Amino acid sequence: MGNNYRLYGPSEEELRVLPIGSHYAEIWRGLPDVEFREERARNGELGLTYDEGGNYIWITPPAARAVKQNPYTFLLSMMKKTARGMHAWSVESCDPDVEIMRVKVFNQRR
Repeated sequence: MGNNYRLYGPSEEELRVLPIGSHYAEIWRGLPDVEFREERARNGELGLTYDEGGNYIWITPPAARAVKQNPYTFLLSMMKKTARGMHAWSVESCDPDVEIMRVKVFNQRR
């Protein structure tokens, strides 16, 4: 899984020293090039999920609809560092002009 979708987030060095279990955020433009499947959220709406090889991604229903309309939609991804791979526990559509500052503050709170 390449990271050409990743627009903003911690650097590779910052991720390397981040303790396992730590939360951080990224801004994406579109989705990783993996095979997502539709899955129902608790409210019954369809979101997208990927769970393979230690990687987990949950795309919320509103974000899934936005990506279907525009594959290059900007997304806010809430992440958790794991020993096995990527864990994006919530991916939502966003306005990058607003969210990049919030992501910077969120990622610096450690």
